[in-house]
Amino acid sequence: MTSLMQDGVLLLREFSVQMLFNHRSAMLSTNQSLGILEREII
Repeated sequence: MTSLMQDGVLLLREFSVQMLFNHRSAMLSTNQSLGILEREII
């Protein structure tokens, strides 16, 4: 593998990890909002 390809793979991996992390935190905040809504409705 050339160094350019390795750089691309590393960037891609870092990007996907950040995307996963952002997705997870977004899911958590959404769940928290839903929980607050449910508590207000009940």
